[in-house]
Amino acid sequence: MSTEETELVVLGALLLGDRSLLEAVRPLLDADHFSREEHRHVFRAYLALEEQDEPIDIVTVQDELMRRGVLTSVGGYPFLMTLAEQVPIVYGTERARADARRIRGDSGPRGAG
Repeated sequence: MSTEETELVVLGALLLGDRSLLEAVRPLLDADHFSREEHRHVFRAYLALEEQDEPIDIVTVQDELMRRGVLTSVGGYPFLMTLAEQVPIVYGTERARADARRIRGDSGPRGAG
């Protein structure tokens, strides 16, 4: 699986999963570890929703991306649906941590800041 595919799986799992997945990857990842700007925007939206104690789902993420003025640039609702389609049937915290470590490791200098 490529880094980009791994990022899509992680973002999709965070979108559909419970808070335990975000709690599992948050110590390992920040937005700068993601290879694409669209992915960084979505991850930042997840973190903002978590800080506001809001649920992370397609509707709240779409609203947060719209509030930030980046919904169109990330691909809008169709992109969020694509994220949801990327998630394997079984995806738990151990897999989330492993994928987060892979994304962080592949980020090189981009994620060093």
